[in-house]
Amino acid sequence: MIRTHRTQSDEAIEECLDGLKVEVWNWKKIDLCTDVIAKEALETAREVSLYSSDSSGNNAVLLGWSSADGLARFPNLEKVHLYVREGLESPTRLEEYMKLFEHRLKQGKPDRPKLEFNWTTDSTNESYASTIDHSAVHSGSSC
Repeated sequence: MIRTHRTQSDEAIEECLDGLKVEVWNWKKIDLCTDVIAKEALETAREVSLYSSDSSGNNAVLLGWSSADGLARFPNLEKVHLYVREGLESPTRLEEYMKLFEHRLKQGKPDRPKLEFNWTTDSTNESYASTIDHSAVHSGSSC
């Protein structure tokens, strides 16, 4: 089969993982829609790592990920890791966004009181979407 779409397109990711039972999702694509993850990992994902773009976490994307149509629909989810690229917003605003994300995630998964959430501020020259240093992870609370 000849592939004509880009390697990081949603379609290419879905095609690459077709038929696999993904339990740990760590595809390093910025602002990846949870619909792409759900296509191959809705029932199997236990751990999901997501990477957010500039503008201190792109709050619109964070709201989508934490919505009822986002991560809340993954029945076996145990851990969520966010890697947030620093941008225009202040550290205080970023903290507010993370608290709101966690609150919305908790609302969407009331049956999962021990869901782990942590986030890392990506303030390096090279994005965490390329390399990850787990020493910078903010210990999240359990939702």
